[in-house]
Amino acid sequence: MLLRALKAPGKWVVVDEVGFLEESSPAYLQTLERLFEEKQVLAVLRKEDRRHLRRLRNREDCFVVDLDGIRGPSVGCVVMAAGQGSRFGSNKLLHPLGEKPVLAHVLDQLPREGLDRLLSVVSSVGAENLCLERDVPCLRYAGGPQSETIHLGVAQMEEMDGCMFVMGDQPMCSRSTMEHLLDAFRTHPNHIVRTSWQGVPSSPTIFPRKYFAALAQLTGEQGGMTAVRGLDPDILLVEAENEVEVRDVDTTEDIKRLAQLLGEDCS
Repeated sequence: MLLRALKAPGKWVVVDEVGFLEESSPAYLQTLERLFEEKQVLAVLRKEDRRHLRRLRNREDCFVVDLDGIRGPSVGCVVMAAGQGSRFGSNKLLHPLGEKPVLAHVLDQLPREGLDRLLSVVSSVGAENLCLERDVPCLRYAGGPQSETIHLGVAQMEEMDGCMFVMGDQPMCSRSTMEHLLDAFRTHPNHIVRTSWQGVPSSPTIFPRKYFAALAQLTGEQGGMTAVRGLDPDILLVEAENEVEVRDVDTTEDIKRLAQLLGEDCS
């Protein structure tokens, strides 16, 4: 491939990745250095301290950009899945919606590639098992008001620049909408970024680290936005792609309505 690139008429060559395996092939390394001499090369170099990599990085005509240093603000995610479902009559997060439980819909849509840390806070063995099946790190406790879930979650996010709180009973929220939230926060890292529908705020919500201490002071069933009252926060709304994304599950009727949207027979 490198020889063909050398003979190709174009000026530019892209080399996907150069790492430690190339050390075992002197011919490859020789051809690679010829490329650097004869072409304009855009290459991805691993960070290992190896002679051939140092030689390439130290070339006078080589401009090196450390991509790890320009990723932007780090964002963690707390899935709030410790509700008791008192209005529902049973654990709503484990109730089937289509072919899988409500909580499974949420876990399967998480934009993991865009997250620097992930944690689900649960209060039941069933919810814990769902998380473990999907390789979602999990913290289980006896359960309590919403503020306790927030306390436990934000305590694990101290090193993050922001934390996205995702509700475990909001099964229709899409990966795409959460990705838009992350993009908005990384552009405006001092703002609280909230999902909305037609201008009405909803969840998920991303809080900057400067509000973590306030979140840790919440009590009872207070939600995250209560923590920033009086602090005059900058808030950025990101519209969901569909109204159904902001619906949560509180009753069996909610399940029936969402199931109908999924084309399920609820009779």
